[in-house]
Amino acid sequence: SALLMEPFVKLVCKYSDACVAVGFKSREYFLKKGAQEDKIFIAPDTALHYEIKKKAIHPELKNKKVILYIGRIVPYKGLDILVKAFSRLEKEREDVFLLVGGKGSFEDEVKKIKTKNIKFLGPIDKEHIGFYYSLCDIFVLPSTFRDYDADCWGLVLNEAMSFGKPVISTDAVGAAYDLIKNGVNGFMVKHGDTDDL
Repeated sequence: SALLMEPFVKLVCKYSDACVAVGFKSREYFLKKGAQEDKIFIAPDTALHYEIKKKAIHPELKNKKVILYIGRIVPYKGLDILVKAFSRLEKEREDVFLLVGGKGSFEDEVKKIKTKNIKFLGPIDKEHIGFYYSLCDIFVLPSTFRDYDADCWGLVLNEAMSFGKPVISTDAVGAAYDLIKNGVNGFMVKHGDTDDL
């Protein structure tokens, strides 16, 4: 169906008075579809403000470096890639723990990957999301290009960074191009690449 929409998308981009892009990669997309450069305006996505509501610390996190993922658990989000990379990392280090917040149709598949220091939190309500951002040492959004899906922005990066957390994301996430300065506030890695992640 994406191929059927292609001529329509190009027509809309070419003849629109303005195109609002949510970042550098979205701007690039509009240009490829025929939009005029002077008619593309960038309006980056922004994060909500979250209060830190106290919650009991999970005992298994004591003295651990906490890696956090929050998002839907669907194939293109790349959680399976993160868990495979984490499985290798925990064989090298005993002081790491992966927290996964969210739910989705791909969860059972991801849980089949052998790893020890991981906890699936389920959906995290807005009241407690700030707690988990403040708790983590690093946030990861490992999205991929699968089934023609990708993250045109990836708002969770804004949210994690608003808590001063370093982030790792992939070249399949639009926000990574605008927000991540490699080696300064995080890293952008090749999507779908367990070694790079």
